[in-house]
Amino acid sequence: MTFKSAVMLASSLVLAAAGGVIAQDVAREDTVIFDLDRTIKDPGNFNWFTPGTKRMHGAHQAMWEPLFILNYGTGDLDPWLATGYSQNDDSTEFTIVLRDGVAWSDGEAFNADDVVFTVNMVLNNEEISSREA
Repeated sequence: MTFKSAVMLASSLVLAAAGGVIAQDVAREDTVIFDLDRTIKDPGNFNWFTPGTKRMHGAHQAMWEPLFILNYGTGDLDPWLATGYSQNDDSTEFTIVLRDGVAWSDGEAFNADDVVFTVNMVLNNEEISSREA
């Protein structure tokens, strides 16, 4: 074996030993991994009601919870932060039953005032309501 062949073989063995890094299993109860399709322009603001923000990056799905989730398989609204709703005959009034024990990240209880505030904010702001309605 020539010196050049020996160096090539030794280099190959070193690279083969060092290059075999394999992703380790991560305990799913300890880690959340997001596969976002783009850079988040302003990671300090995830409030989609703020003018100029967009929710195309997908991160909002891990931060915001809706009252109901549309089940695309059945077409039903599955309860989430709300457990149910009813409406009057002409659909001008809705009564939403909120899930007990829900709190904001600061520990404050989630209640009907929060829902009314959000609905009024959307309806009373033309820029927001044109995107959300």
